[in-house]
Amino acid sequence: MISRHDCWRIIVNGNNHTLFLYHKNTEKRFFKDPHPSIIPGYHSQAYRSKTILGYLEYIISHDEYRDEHPCTEKAAPEAVPVYSAPS
Repeated sequence: MISRHDCWRIIVNGNNHTLFLYHKNTEKRFFKDPHPSIIPGYHSQAYRSKTILGYLEYIISHDEYRDEHPCTEKAAPEAVPVYSAPS
């Protein structure tokens, strides 16, 4: 599903019918995530709900938070000068 700010997926674990929420990777820090995901391009959210409605309420609150706290890309760290010993 697509919300005002992000893309999401709710999946069901087939073994015990547990719901899980996945969030589309939009921040550079997740592009090369060392933890593989069962849904490529998405990462699992720590939030858990037993209902789809619970996840939809979480997504709405997430968008409201983003409205008040827009994401900004962090500036790249400045290069550290390399010391060269006098010859």
